[in-house]
Amino acid sequence: ARIVACSALAFAAGAAAPVLPLTLSAFFVGLVLTPMIVPMVTLIMIAVTDPAGRSYMASLFGVGLAIGGLAGAALLNAVEKTYGTAGAVVSIALPGLVAGVFIASTARTIRAELVPVREENVNV
Repeated sequence: ARIVACSALAFAAGAAAPVLPLTLSAFFVGLVLTPMIVPMVTLIMIAVTDPAGRSYMASLFGVGLAIGGLAGAALLNAVEKTYGTAGAVVSIALPGLVAGVFIASTARTIRAELVPVREENVNV
């Protein structure tokens, strides 16, 4: 959750930074954090899915990523036309923060769900 939120905020800060070194630094932080998001979310989803349903979960996750990517591109295009490039990049911060809060809200239940699934996987 922290990585999702920090990545989104880093991209927004890069777009709003007044000087080039700050812009480059913020974008660098965002780009370093972004590749960590998908493996972590995938690992959580696989951990709480029954072994027989993992292939279906993975395929639905891929479809969700594709649809989300297309919808996000369309939304950013609309924001860019209205508020310019900086406005489009800054608008990434809000969905990133919402996603971070959503993922963080699962923390209280994910640990309770992982223990039985881990025991089941050990016995498979």
